Amino acid sequence: MSDFAENLRKAMFDKRCKAVDVSRGTNIRPSVISRYLSGTNQPSTGNLFAIAEYLGVSPNTLLSSSEAPESIQKSQVTSATEPLLKIIEVQEE
Repeated sequence: MSDFAENLRKAMFDKRCKAVDVSRGTNIRPSVISRYLSGTNQPSTGNLFAIAEYLGVSPNTLLSSSEAPESIQKSQVTSATEPLLKIIEVQEE
């Protein structure tokens, strides 16, 4: 299972919500949320931010490796999300 899928499950558990709640709260189809939870698909940038906002966590929290020490997580998150941030900047222009 992907880090995103595991982190999504944990964030949903912490907020005490189900996949259908995330789907309704983000306007992402239930089948798409299901694929994220199974680790089959990774979210688009827009969906990542929508899910993070709904669950009250940062996108980095959803993308980070839960097994890595925190110092490594921060460097991985920065390098993992840097391209996403550039895409967002370009789209906003």
